[in-house]
Amino acid sequence: MPDPEHRSPPRLTRSARVPTLGMRARINDVTGDLVNVSATGALIRARRALGVCTEWPLVLDSEVRRIALSGRVVRCESAAVELPGGAILKRTVFALGVVFTAVSSAAMHNIVQLCGGTLKVEALPHRILLVDEDPSSSGALTQTLTDLRYEVRSVADARQVIDAAKDCRADAVVIHLASRWVPSMWWALEVLRSDPATARLPIVAVTTADALDVHRPQYLAERKVHIVTGSTAEALEAALQRALQLPLA
Repeated sequence: MPDPEHRSPPRLTRSARVPTLGMRARINDVTGDLVNVSATGALIRARRALGVCTEWPLVLDSEVRRIALSGRVVRCESAAVELPGGAILKRTVFALGVVFTAVSSAAMHNIVQLCGGTLKVEALPHRILLVDEDPSSSGALTQTLTDLRYEVRSVADARQVIDAAKDCRADAVVIHLASRWVPSMWWALEVLRSDPATARLPIVAVTTADALDVHRPQYLAERKVHIVTGSTAEALEAALQRALQLPLA
């Protein structure tokens, strides 16, 4: 198990999100439930999608207050609605992430009241994309990274690495190079470095001495890949720390 005193540093901080109950929101002509709110934005669950990067009038509404401002949609993703008991509501809904753009002093005062009277800050973990086609090692690595307080998304298909890295806005990639005779993960590594969207992304390769012939370390060094031989939490954390703190030139 990882040392509880040895944790990954936060990726950044943001205004803490406060869950809201019984509040509605309307952005443009789309109405939905207000899921949470912070000093800088809100999450709305709606039945219709809105285009990302569009800016609209925004109203946050409850029985006791009505907050009028404007907001820009920065995220629009289809989402499932979980009901009590673990049931899933089978209908199409969209999670709309909205950043407040024009906020009056009166509107900000009301938002502060929604947040309990104070505006708190929360730390966000680094996002890690784990690329591993072996379910057993993928599960173990995911657990290790989660214990180290990273936010993890995993993919097993090398063809998905670029889209997955973009979708989860990964801060780094951990790729399991299990064998030099299995080319798919090595191909994924080459794809990550050759695509402009991921060319500067920090990469940590988890491998073994058996998977590296005499030329492989030089190959990885030329591509600025950090190598971990073995999968202990301490070694993986140290490599990720170096990768995240030393951006590619």
